[in-house]
Amino acid sequence: MSKDLVHLVDVVNDSKTKKQIPRTITGINKSAFFHEHIERDEKGFYYHIRYSKTQQAPKVTKCQKKKVGYDKKRRKNSIEELANNDLAKLPNFGSQDSSFQEANRRLVFWECKMKRISDINTTQETFRCRFHYYLTWLATKEEVRDYENFIKFHKNTTDTVFWYPHWVPRLEFTNAVEVIQFEEHSPKYEVRNATNQAQLRESWKKNAQKYIELLGFDPSHGQWIRCRYEADVVFAEEMELENFPFDVCFVLSNDHHQKKKKKIEKVNNDNKNDNNNDFTAYFKAELETTACRLLPFPRDRIFCSLDGQFSVLSEWILKRVVIEFKQTDKTRSRGTRTYSIVAIHIKASRKWNTRAGEILLTFCMMTMGLGAFAMDTSSDNLGNRLIFAITLLLADVTSLQLLIQQLPNIPYWTEMVLCVFFLSVYAGNVQ
Repeated sequence: MSKDLVHLVDVVNDSKTKKQIPRTITGINKSAFFHEHIERDEKGFYYHIRYSKTQQAPKVTKCQKKKVGYDKKRRKNSIEELANNDLAKLPNFGSQDSSFQEANRRLVFWECKMKRISDINTTQETFRCRFHYYLTWLATKEEVRDYENFIKFHKNTTDTVFWYPHWVPRLEFTNAVEVIQFEEHSPKYEVRNATNQAQLRESWKKNAQKYIELLGFDPSHGQWIRCRYEADVVFAEEMELENFPFDVCFVLSNDHHQKKKKKIEKVNNDNKNDNNNDFTAYFKAELETTACRLLPFPRDRIFCSLDGQFSVLSEWILKRVVIEFKQTDKTRSRGTRTYSIVAIHIKASRKWNTRAGEILLTFCMMTMGLGAFAMDTSSDNLGNRLIFAITLLLADVTSLQLLIQQLPNIPYWTEMVLCVFFLSVYAGNVQ
């Protein structure tokens, strides 16, 4: 393993079971945290934005002209003059449609808290997760100046007004089946530093020198923009069901699954024998914010937590959480773009005792069918003997059908299907 690779292992406290769930962070190089484009003044550190087209004004649509009162005769000769204009407050400013494209990539710090995991549907191969996540990034000097002017102008106003930064990163959920809820927790954006933000101050208070070396500047004096999003999403997940219902581990049988196992082992290097079912939620930077890289929030405390107190996991046991940070290959993108992705792998094992009890109960009912041979074979008892055998046969078929309905349409046999097959053969021979 490379010495430059950040590979941390700690624990997440499960308040429901009072146990500690191991958590692994992997896929990040220490050099990725270093801010190369930083400028500073007496107020603190800012993100130094550079454009690939500095002498050309951005394209303005007719709709935007009406909103900001655009004047054709007015020339915008500098980025500072452009930032002071109301055009910079529009949501589309800084997107891919603008003629101004950033030449360098921004670093966006990501942190998440998963509040509830429920509705793990083996048949539909989906699970539901409710969570909120934070995005934190350095503000530019123009944004700080714009924010200060906004505060002064609306200091005594009673109207509900909000300030918006020039650039806001957006994320999408690539494996989402249904987005039940997605909203911004508060539409109020603020520029804060460790002096006036207790949460930021506590993050870097203990090991300040460590984060100065990691980021290349003192984060306590950085001008940060922070936003929070609430989401309730149903995710799709290809489950490993070869050993269902004893799927505390999975046996791989084809190339597709073998590739998936190799990927999981690469993510979880510290425990290669950790064979559990894997539920994954993907966070991907959207098209309009490709010029950013998602990184874990640099602090001593846990930046991604899983609260099992309100999770409906009566059939599952959480084993570990793996957070993987990676980037897509631009050669596989139609637009030759590179996207930043965060993958949260929630590894869990099924409580198979109940399923095994159902199989054992079915086997006992089939064994009771042998009692038909002990009944009197006289002509008076032939009807009772036939009724007894048919009743047990119908009960066996019903119970087996209920077991099979818990599986999706998969192209391979699980241990449950094998058990049902042999029990059916046995029941047919007995009856």
